[in-house]
Amino acid sequence: MKLLVIGIDALMPELVYNNLELCPNIAQLIEKGASGAYSGYIYGHGSRDNWISMYTGLEPEIHGTVLNRFKETDRMPRSTDYSDDNTIWNILSKHHYKVGFWKGLSTTPPQIVNGYMVAGEPHYENEGFDAEIVSRKPILIDDKQYLLQYIRGEEPIHPEPKTLKDLGYTFEELKSNPEIIDNLLDPNYFEEALAFFEKNLDFRLQNMISVQKKEPVDLMWMYDAVFDYIAHFQMFDTDHQVLKKALAILDKFIGELIDELNPENVLLLSDHGQKSYREIFPDLSNEIVEEAFGLAKQCIITKKNIVLIGRMEGLLTGLHSLNGFISFSGKAFAKAKLQNFRTIDIYTMILELFKIEVPSNRNGYIQNIFSEDHSIKNKEKMIPVCTKKMVLLIQSEEVSEFNRAINEFYKQNRFKSIYVYGEERYKEVFLANDQVAGFYSNEVNINDINCNEVYAVYHNRVTKNIQFIMVR
Repeated sequence: MKLLVIGIDALMPELVYNNLELCPNIAQLIEKGASGAYSGYIYGHGSRDNWISMYTGLEPEIHGTVLNRFKETDRMPRSTDYSDDNTIWNILSKHHYKVGFWKGLSTTPPQIVNGYMVAGEPHYENEGFDAEIVSRKPILIDDKQYLLQYIRGEEPIHPEPKTLKDLGYTFEELKSNPEIIDNLLDPNYFEEALAFFEKNLDFRLQNMISVQKKEPVDLMWMYDAVFDYIAHFQMFDTDHQVLKKALAILDKFIGELIDELNPENVLLLSDHGQKSYREIFPDLSNEIVEEAFGLAKQCIITKKNIVLIGRMEGLLTGLHSLNGFISFSGKAFAKAKLQNFRTIDIYTMILELFKIEVPSNRNGYIQNIFSEDHSIKNKEKMIPVCTKKMVLLIQSEEVSEFNRAINEFYKQNRFKSIYVYGEERYKEVFLANDQVAGFYSNEVNINDINCNEVYAVYHNRVTKNIQFIMVR
């Protein structure tokens, strides 16, 4: 096997790097290769946006899935919504490499490939269930049904977090006396999900090994969403007691999988990270949180915690953050530092590993983290060495909308460093945005700020378009 891709939704780089003693197998991958935090496309949404960008090498606006919905149907995306000749599995298949996909997000229905695709979407919410693509059982195309004899069982049934009703309270009671929530948030609030996580990974481990023995592939890609599921409910715990246990469970799985499959190279990655709501709005008054957070009315807010009552009626305390974890290691990779890495680069890097020409309409880059034995094929895709331009964005919207504008500017301007010129009262909110490098109060004369470019933001509420008008 030339490449094993291990996709873990929402694996947080800071959790990994701060707890390497708990994950010796991941630590070894880091020590021997190139790793770091990298930038996903989302700010608060969009796992499917990011994974499909990995499969296609295209930005979300181009492949069509934005905020987890395919724009033409306004539903969860199917593989048929974006699949063309240049998806990662099709382009490898055309070059006579065999691929095996295991429960990849948004890979249902399974596609015809040189190899196989085991599909079936995970689903951990009470609303939005999509019976056409959600399945705990493996889904394969007709001519691959024989592989089911080597796949035992199905994914376990997920537990659900305790609701306010389970805890003996109503939302209205907590709204009127919010400090009660601080006592309800026990560090082990959703600890029962750890057994589910372990069983889910074991389902993948045993069956990936079994099928690889019968139908070996050159690229194996697996995905698991449970870490994300747990993190959404455990981010209030700054010591991360449950998430540390989840990290250790994940590490054991990774070690066993690598030992059994013995791949030449390993790509371990997440699509984004996770932050607590209180990290997004640190040490701020309830008044400012309610002004800056579009979902504040659905939250219980105290000085210690911000808790959103989710669609499952559990106590949500975390949301997606920009930075995901990524690690390249193995024979083809050197020990190096990743810089300015983006989601669409994953597609480009994989094709380069397999010495396949990257399609001309893909905007991802290649970082030279390959070993000396690997001569670069796609030299025109090498990431340029340059200093980022300092850019000032003038706050012209309410905070939640302006954060969306920052996200759009960030996506369109890879080699620019974003600074915000805005209201002093929202400084900490903007600095908590991973895309923002710095902040200037609008009480300062803008002409006294030394930057390369200044932009005003124009948001058309009818068309939903955001434009950036250079004013200096």
